[in-house]
Amino acid sequence: MDFLYRVMEELVNAGVPIVFKGAMVLNLAIRANNPSKVERATRDIDGDWVGEYPTMKEIERALQNAVNKVDSSLNVQAIRVFGERKSAGFKISNERGEKIASIDLSIRQNQFCKSYISYVNGVVIKGASLSKMLSDKIYAISSGNVCRRTKDILDIYVMSFIMKMIQMNCIKYGRSRAEYLEILRNIKYGFLNWKKLMVK
Repeated sequence: MDFLYRVMEELVNAGVPIVFKGAMVLNLAIRANNPSKVERATRDIDGDWVGEYPTMKEIERALQNAVNKVDSSLNVQAIRVFGERKSAGFKISNERGEKIASIDLSIRQNQFCKSYISYVNGVVIKGASLSKMLSDKIYAISSGNVCRRTKDILDIYVMSFIMKMIQMNCIKYGRSRAEYLEILRNIKYGFLNWKKLMVK
């Protein structure tokens, strides 16, 4: 994942207005303390573009410049145009056209962020707060598509170990804090039982 962190660092150094989120940020948050012992591998960079409303070309150019500073042989290509409830999607590929990684960027503001330090070169990265990521992920898996949100369930399980108190933006999603906590307890209980079955 060093390559992805280096790309994120170059985006930060260039002043590209992105608040990062997802597994890349979660890995930074749990790097020094991960009681769950779960390794969260990923080949994706996720984030929110929080600057002025961009064009796809502007985003692609910013990403290409950052990637080229890490490896000039790689190419960035748009694969999904952003829209209502839909993020912009890009793939990073090598000279043979093989996909190396992907980047997903939503075009929206994100005020629930904090600073994280990349372990690669020590660059300060602006990322979503754990409470924001947790509330987004619980909302996503409680929408009826839980079978397609396995990574979100894993992330929630990991976060449940390191967050003593959950302060989530529940009103925005029309659910009470008690409902979120109940969902979280059920997820943790189910995951622990699943682990026992896998051992057997």
